Amino acid sequence: MAEAAGVETSGRRAGFFSAGVGAGLLLVATGTFFIWRSLVEIPVGKLHQPGPGAIPLFLAGALLLLGIGVIIAEAMATASTKDGHWSDIGHAALLVAGCMFTALAMERLGYILTILAVLAFFLLVVERKPVIPAVLVAFGMSFGSYWLLAKVMKQTLPTGLLGF
Repeated sequence: MAEAAGVETSGRRAGFFSAGVGAGLLLVATGTFFIWRSLVEIPVGKLHQPGPGAIPLFLAGALLLLGIGVIIAEAMATASTKDGHWSDIGHAALLVAGCMFTALAMERLGYILTILAVLAFFLLVVERKPVIPAVLVAFGMSFGSYWLLAKVMKQTLPTGLLGF
């Protein structure tokens, strides 16, 4: 009887508005704002000769469409998938900490050491993978991506303590 009235048996209401819908609305609002600003301030150009505002307009449109997709996906989700628990907040905090470390350490440690450290952290601490495969993957990805970006694609990457 309670489920038919739109109330879950746990006592929470299974309404349309949730954190996911709020996030989707925020994405739609942000996309709409940047579409408006790019159309007003930056020349978009034409399809065969795009101007400097074409890429911001495209990215803002993609953000708007993704926000609509989040709203639709959240509206179609069943009440059982909208549990609202914050059980993964520790996992998310570790990911944010790894990203912050990468942003702060890239110039000081250099590309290879930073990527090696953050991949080892993600694989060993966050994902709790076995030590030997995790270290091998971290070394392979850090040195492999450095070779691809610096040597093949000729991109300038930050050099750190060891000069690479």
